[in-house]
Amino acid sequence: MQAIGVSHYGPPSNLETRQVPLPDEPKARDLLIQVKALSVNPIDTKIRAGTYDDAPDYYDHVPHPFHIVAPEAAGVVLAVGPDVQYFQAGDSVFYVALPTRQGAAAEYQLVDERTVGHKPQSVDFVEAAVMPLTFGTAWEMAERLAIPEGEHAGILIINGAGGVGSVATQLARSVLRLPVVVATASRPETKEWVGRMGATHVIDHRGDLKAQIEELHLDVPIKYIFILASTEQYLSVASDICAPLGKICSIVQSSVSFYGTQFLSKSLTFAWCWLGTRGYHDYDREAQHVMMEKLARFIDEVDYGAGRDHTPQGLGSADSSDHQSPIQDRTHERGDLESRLRRLESIIAAGGFSSQISSPLNSNSGRDVVPAPQKPELSGEEVEFSKTVDFLESDMFESTPDLQHTLAMLPHRNDCPALLQHYSAEVDWIYHIVHIPTIESYVASVYTALENHQPPNFGQLGLVCTIFALAAYYAGPFSDLPLAIKESKTLAYRWFSLAQTALCASNFVSAPTLETIQSVILISQHLLPNIGAISIFKILLTSVLHASRSLSLHLLDSPANKQKRQHMQVDYIDLELKRRVWWQITSTDWLLSFMGGSQSGTYTLHPHHMKVDLPSNVNDSDIGSKENYAQPLDIPTDTTYSILRVHIAEISREIVDAVAEAGCEFDDISYELVLTFDRKLIDLFNVLPVFFRLDPKSRMQSKRIDSERPLVALHRNLINFGIHTRLFRLHRPYLARGSRDPRYAYSRMVSLRSARTVLELGKLLIVDKAHVVKQWAIVHHLLVSTVILLMDYSFNRDDPKAKERQEEIMECFRIIESCEKQSVMAQRGLSRLRESFSKGSENKSSQIVPKSSSNSTNFTIAQPEYNTQHDTLRLDTNSEFQTQNSYLPSTGARMDGSSLSNQWTNVDDGVFFENLNFDVDIDNHDFAALFQDMEGAMRTIQVLPLLLAAAPIEAAFSWASVKTGGGGGFIPGIVFHPNTKGVAYARSDIGGMYRLNSDDSWTPISDSITQDATWHNWGTDALAVDPQNADVVYAALGMYTNSWDPASGSIAKSTNQGSTWTFSNLTFKVGGNMPGRGTGERLAVDPANSDIIYFGARSGNGLWKSTDGGATFSNVTSFTNTGSYREDPSDSTGLESDIMGLLFVTFDSTSAITNGATSRIFVGVADNTTASVYVSTNAGSTWSPLAGQPGEFFPHKCKLQPTEKALYLTYSDGIGPYDGTNGSVWRYDLTTSVWTNITPVSGSDLYFGFGGLGVDMLKPGYLVVGALNSWWPNAQIFRSNDSGSSWSPIWEWTSYPSMNNYYGLSTSNAPWIEISFWDVANDETLGWMIEALEIDPFDSDHWLYGTGLTMMGGHDLTSWDTTHNVSISTLANGIEEMSVQSLKSIPGGSELLVAVGDDSGFTYLSSSSLTTAPATGWMTPEFTTSTDVDYAGLTVADVVRSGNSAGTQQLGVSSDGGSSWSIDYGSDTTAYGGTVAYSASGDTVLWSTASEGVLRSQYTGSFASVTGLPAAALIASDKQNDNYFYGGSGSTFYTSSDNGQTFASGESLSGSSQINFIAVHPAVAGQVYVSTDAGIYSSTDFGSSFTLLTSTLTNVYQISLGVGPGSTWYLYAFGTGSAGNKLYGSADDGNTWTDLQGAQGFGAISSCKLAGSGNIAGQVYVGTNGRGVFYAKGTLTGSSGSTSIAASSSTTVKATSASTSPKSSSTIPTTTSKSTTLSTTTRSSTVSTSTASCTAMHISGILKQVPDSSPQFIFLSKLFAFSHLFLQAQVLYKTNTHFTNINPTMSYSDTYDPDFQVWDEDPKFTAQKSRAAQVSPPLSPTARKRDEKARLAEAIEEPTEDEATKRKREKKNSKGKWKQKREKPKAKKPSAENFYRNANFKPAPGSSSTKSEPGSCKAMPFPTTDHTMSVYTTWSILCTHFFSDPAAPFPQIPRPVGRSEGIGYLGDLEELQEERQRLEEQ
Repeated sequence: MQAIGVSHYGPPSNLETRQVPLPDEPKARDLLIQVKALSVNPIDTKIRAGTYDDAPDYYDHVPHPFHIVAPEAAGVVLAVGPDVQYFQAGDSVFYVALPTRQGAAAEYQLVDERTVGHKPQSVDFVEAAVMPLTFGTAWEMAERLAIPEGEHAGILIINGAGGVGSVATQLARSVLRLPVVVATASRPETKEWVGRMGATHVIDHRGDLKAQIEELHLDVPIKYIFILASTEQYLSVASDICAPLGKICSIVQSSVSFYGTQFLSKSLTFAWCWLGTRGYHDYDREAQHVMMEKLARFIDEVDYGAGRDHTPQGLGSADSSDHQSPIQDRTHERGDLESRLRRLESIIAAGGFSSQISSPLNSNSGRDVVPAPQKPELSGEEVEFSKTVDFLESDMFESTPDLQHTLAMLPHRNDCPALLQHYSAEVDWIYHIVHIPTIESYVASVYTALENHQPPNFGQLGLVCTIFALAAYYAGPFSDLPLAIKESKTLAYRWFSLAQTALCASNFVSAPTLETIQSVILISQHLLPNIGAISIFKILLTSVLHASRSLSLHLLDSPANKQKRQHMQVDYIDLELKRRVWWQITSTDWLLSFMGGSQSGTYTLHPHHMKVDLPSNVNDSDIGSKENYAQPLDIPTDTTYSILRVHIAEISREIVDAVAEAGCEFDDISYELVLTFDRKLIDLFNVLPVFFRLDPKSRMQSKRIDSERPLVALHRNLINFGIHTRLFRLHRPYLARGSRDPRYAYSRMVSLRSARTVLELGKLLIVDKAHVVKQWAIVHHLLVSTVILLMDYSFNRDDPKAKERQEEIMECFRIIESCEKQSVMAQRGLSRLRESFSKGSENKSSQIVPKSSSNSTNFTIAQPEYNTQHDTLRLDTNSEFQTQNSYLPSTGARMDGSSLSNQWTNVDDGVFFENLNFDVDIDNHDFAALFQDMEGAMRTIQVLPLLLAAAPIEAAFSWASVKTGGGGGFIPGIVFHPNTKGVAYARSDIGGMYRLNSDDSWTPISDSITQDATWHNWGTDALAVDPQNADVVYAALGMYTNSWDPASGSIAKSTNQGSTWTFSNLTFKVGGNMPGRGTGERLAVDPANSDIIYFGARSGNGLWKSTDGGATFSNVTSFTNTGSYREDPSDSTGLESDIMGLLFVTFDSTSAITNGATSRIFVGVADNTTASVYVSTNAGSTWSPLAGQPGEFFPHKCKLQPTEKALYLTYSDGIGPYDGTNGSVWRYDLTTSVWTNITPVSGSDLYFGFGGLGVDMLKPGYLVVGALNSWWPNAQIFRSNDSGSSWSPIWEWTSYPSMNNYYGLSTSNAPWIEISFWDVANDETLGWMIEALEIDPFDSDHWLYGTGLTMMGGHDLTSWDTTHNVSISTLANGIEEMSVQSLKSIPGGSELLVAVGDDSGFTYLSSSSLTTAPATGWMTPEFTTSTDVDYAGLTVADVVRSGNSAGTQQLGVSSDGGSSWSIDYGSDTTAYGGTVAYSASGDTVLWSTASEGVLRSQYTGSFASVTGLPAAALIASDKQNDNYFYGGSGSTFYTSSDNGQTFASGESLSGSSQINFIAVHPAVAGQVYVSTDAGIYSSTDFGSSFTLLTSTLTNVYQISLGVGPGSTWYLYAFGTGSAGNKLYGSADDGNTWTDLQGAQGFGAISSCKLAGSGNIAGQVYVGTNGRGVFYAKGTLTGSSGSTSIAASSSTTVKATSASTSPKSSSTIPTTTSKSTTLSTTTRSSTVSTSTASCTAMHISGILKQVPDSSPQFIFLSKLFAFSHLFLQAQVLYKTNTHFTNINPTMSYSDTYDPDFQVWDEDPKFTAQKSRAAQVSPPLSPTARKRDEKARLAEAIEEPTEDEATKRKREKKNSKGKWKQKREKPKAKKPSAENFYRNANFKPAPGSSSTKSEPGSCKAMPFPTTDHTMSVYTTWSILCTHFFSDPAAPFPQIPRPVGRSEGIGYLGDLEELQEERQRLEEQ
């Protein structure tokens, strides 16, 4: 390649061109860049000359022998090194390369990515190449001096006209917003230049700077000074000028002396700034990349590219060559630059480069540039008005415009009336905040003053110019102000510039007036967003807010002001204008809060902080004409629309408030809230005046008003436009879900309808007012509406109307394309839409081509036809999407009733629409990006979170946690972020990680990474946060280091606080549930360098380090003590015999920085014989034991208190978490290296070790330590406020056994903890296993600590120091960490029974109780672990459960559904564990124990062994026939027909080798399902024969049945299917399976427990081994023609001594694939239930539940939901289907699920919340440890050991497993229990319905045809029945109160009735 450089430094003639080798392939973090443009600057000249002295050894490090020059350039990335993080091939970039590497004067260059930024989008390569050095230097100088934004201080910039000075001036004013910016310049043109850059004052650097500063009489001190020329010359005077404690920075190398200056006496700070520092010294190089990215964003925001012609003519390089510096001869330097450019030109002319070099560029950069090819020009509008943006960003400075020049720039006085008339007619109707007659008086006043050479009122001048400019801006060739487009823009720019000048002269910022506020509002809302300057628009919006407050507009109508007005002459025009202005600002603020973008979810003005009445509904001409001039809203005036706009804004604000109060993001909003505010918006339609309604009847009534007031039609469309945009914004989070989940189909319907309405209204607005496309909000909503249609189409491509949908989307594109020439937002939005929706078109065959045969498709609107029947105009269209509602437009109606034809012409879509590809896959992420663009105001693509809240497409259900509220297990670690308030995490041992919320609840953050293959990721051995980035969190993941976990561990990293994760896989295991898991943290991030992370490993694997931000880890070989301690070397399982290894890593942030890293690091080792704490003082290069340390115990925690410069450490004689009988607490002084023993107690009071340690970061010397395990009488916690010199305990003895407790306890989040734990033993109320204990670094009152059971803490810790009493609560809400052993849902009984490890179990009586923490756990008996639970199928209140603790009776029974329990006294103290089965009638218990084989007891008698069933066999009972029990062992199935006395082996399950689970149909006798490794087998004859039900699933574990719609049952199974090892569901008896799990993690499926709901259709429960219970609800569909499992009822067969076999049988309907015979004795005939009838019953089950008073729209949402379900399933309905009409006297119980079926309330099942009288004694420490080890054996995922090993493992139990609930659970059944409960349908008047007994139903015929009906036909019939007349045999649904005639989601009733008649005749 060609390159330019020097081999000998010297004059410009030494530059030479050479052919040099291409750069090597990029390595590490290098980028290979194709250079597009490079910059030549004075530094290059010094380098080339060999005189560069900014770094004294610079020339020792440069490339030899040929040095390529020019490090500053811009180009395109061609290739990236393997470690590159920020860029990819194809990126456009700009940069200043490292000064010691080859430069950019070549075709290609290797550059380290850390010096590079993405090129600003608003500039080309040439412009980008000149910016990095000057912009970067100015930026870094501001950072070096740490100048706060908005500080009340001034800055002096010496040499303000130079490149760096020009940028520094702009930064000081536009970014830092300093009130005073003084810049120096000497020539007139440079003085003018710095003024334009934003300098508030300009002085001459050739004169006396100090004297000139004094003459300015500044009201703020000069606190900062930039010296940009001759440091030595200006240093002394700078110290004279600078305020005390000020700061001075220079970039010019010089030999300076501070002696004799004011530096010392004023305590001034001096700083050098060299942009090359980081790269040259390899220090914090990442910061330069961050700076370059900030710079790019800044450049784009101020749009330098569009404003580049600001450079004054004749300015030259503007490099302050007038400075005659003794150090640097600027004149010579300029000549040298020109010589060099000439030399470069000659080289390139000879063939050195293919591009050409321009002559020296006239810019303020001080450099000359090699240009790239010229980029396409922006539109004239964007370029011109970007100038206005730049000028606005310079803010207001004191100046007086030249009066003659001002008059010359104004329009001729005779033209003013036409301009005002045009503004009034075409502009003012949108934001009516001025009074036109008053403006006319301002015009006269301004012109009179100027013509008399008198200064006018500049505020009035600014407002008048603004109105003139807007009139021109919105003019056009066909308007009443016929200006050519170019002329329109020229005049608009001229008058806007004059308006800005006038505003500056009026001193708007410090002395605002009503006129200046009006002017700025009009500029900000009409102009800035329309040219893309959204950020400035928001800045000005804030400015006018503050200005309005300064005028006290927010108190305009306070009681005091109203009283004052009663005693004075009131200017009503002024009063009304102020109200209009205030509410314009307020409503805009509130509307933006619910619009999207950066302000989404927040607003500035609170309604309680203002006292302002709404503007009066009055015409301008009527204000003050009489005392009560205001009109009611049903009379149209100039302000009617503005008032209604405020109402929309109020609802928007209420939505934002409701979302904030719910503690969620908007896209997580509950469905209940969506429907609540949907109702409010719909109600707003109902209160609209008739002239603002869109229905035909209202339009007819408003024809006279329309003709009299043409603007009413515009306002009508605009107000409806506004309401509909809020509707689809409200429903958008449920749009995607609505296409698959019928519960949310209403949201989809509303979103699509509103989006189409917005597009239609927007089209009408554009037709009637072509210039309306310049209104950014209208174009914005058109774009978002288009995205919504695109999104829905992408998710519903199987829609039968797909072609029409495609045409609809193409029409949207054409509408927006027609706006492109006049709207910057349309340009950018359409470009983004094209990019997203055209991708992949070259590879797709099915593309959409316009119907037009030409390449150019004209967009026209059809000629409307006059409809005499409705007396309105309508489009001649048959589109299914055009509906006629009262708040929808009559499609195609123009505002004035004239023709709409030929409005869109010559829209060139030949290129775009030929490639528009509707087959391309666009997922949620793509649409998220689209919404970001649409809602990000189209300035740039912003990183805005948009969670579409849709359930995973591949999964049918969305999951939430069943709530216990108390955790339920061990919390070994809590980590607060040290530098960001409110960020904290907790880790569990087997239940994953959690993030703290502001309301003390927790959100799980590891569920998405815990699928079957990654179950061990729920084990977390360490957590760490990045001190420099609050979004980054690390975790060491893995469950066991022994054989129980086969996988190696990993270090996980999240950059979004746990939302998503990446992994660095380790070569060894990590033990999140191993002994010692409470020590730590083993993982830590260097506070000085985010790339450096250390991890202390177990198992002798030593210390590991990452230097690339956790991407890779390598062993620190210099750390040699990897630990040798083993808790129990004889443990053959490896649980306690593994090496403990390293315990913690702690950085000393107070130590020095060595090579960019913290120099002092401490590491703890599990070593109690030699040394346990090691230190490195050289950033980890070498390590040594810390001198003087205690050596007898194990260190558990090590915390730094940086203010004290001290370490605090806790020690215990055990490794934890269960042990510890001795220990100590120590303080290590980092300054003196002195150890101090600060142990709180000694002697006999010290019978525990120490674990938890909290150090107060705000109050040095304050700390809290916890006893690791003080089993009796309670846990102990100590507090010190003097660095451990003295302590106070949280309790103490008075005289034994009396105690003083200095705390109060509360467990409102989990009341069962108090009842089941604290009250039982009356000790250990403070917990046990206290390893995690933290004080919030931002709140000394807030503390948290983890226990073996829950999370505890409080918010009044400092009360300990005053009243010596604190309030402690359980604070584990959201943490669900239980190990679930068994689940049951009882049909007709308790909704959920949960048997868990460590916490016994819980009963949830109804579905509504799933979200409420239980009042009590299972007690009397309270088993530490309940291993199983079962119920009696025919007496569902009878329940049995088993426990796992030998030595006591381990069987409990309940006769009230699990509300209360008693011991089964037939059990003895030797049998324990295993599983249980209850006979159908509840008289017999079968118990497959863990210790005594399979036992049987009848009538609570003694247990005896059964015959024929192997020990440890799987067991189950028939739920309808008392005689039958079932068993399984190996591959053999066993059956007992004698009530469990004897078992016989049945038919072998051919093809299977292992039975995994037995599930019995809850409602059908003899129907059994068996899961095996080969699949699921089914028997319908009590196990006599089996059929392989499905081979689609293999390796099936737990299976379960749950109720489905109507009388159907769903089958659920964990197994291996098409989506992998997941949970699947089937609605057709295993023919087809749906992945129900999706991305939700349940851990290993072999450990999961499963229960289908017996009461709630489609609801299913999953119990996990560590994350508690999840539940979800949904609807499944089967294969076409197949049937779900029929639930036939059977007779009860009581137990007898002999076996009884059933005789008669009935048949399940035949499926398409096979038939199945069911043998059962039936009480009633079995109805053949087809898919159609099941679905009809499903819908009727919803219809019957709507109360008379419920809103009609909710009913329709359900109706449409299941119609849509038909569409999705493509179901064909057959003849003779039936609806069922449930009797209106039916009553519903709390357990009733209104979506599907009814359960009559039975007092027998009412919850009995009584305390048990009998209490189990507390376990001893030894027993606790034993049980903990035993629990571990059941927690492993893949047990493969032999029986002896299993026994050993069962002795190793584990105390405390916890699960977590989602902090923001998805909305619970959004329609059912909240809206449709307790329906009371009354028969329609005159109907044939008669009352019958509760629960009965009467069948009515459904209209039938001989052919299959389509989905939409069926939908129409259903709607017709819904709106039927009183005589129709269907419940009459009342019309909602207050809704206007004709209002309804389905259109005109006459059309529906006609459709009904037509269909029935057909």
